[in-house]
Amino acid sequence: MGLTHRVEHTPDSVWVRLSGEVDLAVADDLQHWLVAAIPAEPIHTMHVDFHDVTFLDSTGIRAMVLAQRAAQERGVTMRLSGAHGRVESALRITGVYELLTAPEAK
Repeated sequence: MGLTHRVEHTPDSVWVRLSGEVDLAVADDLQHWLVAAIPAEPIHTMHVDFHDVTFLDSTGIRAMVLAQRAAQERGVTMRLSGAHGRVESALRITGVYELLTAPEAK
């Protein structure tokens, strides 16, 4: 099925909306898209919407963690939302769900 993305800018954040399956074939693309979408000052929050993601493997989880680290290095909080079903289970089993869904630090 593949993976598609859409980037939306709001006055106080950036949204990356994903749709499809995240696996080895698209993990590098996902990481590239997310790092490219990391906002510059003064925006400090990037949301990654997983509502329409139907599959996530370990390579996709790795891409998410590396993108989250890149965002953090730039002073941006990257928050994942909308994960459900098998995708949420994969994130919880690997122990990264809380890391990627933690509230923005104040």
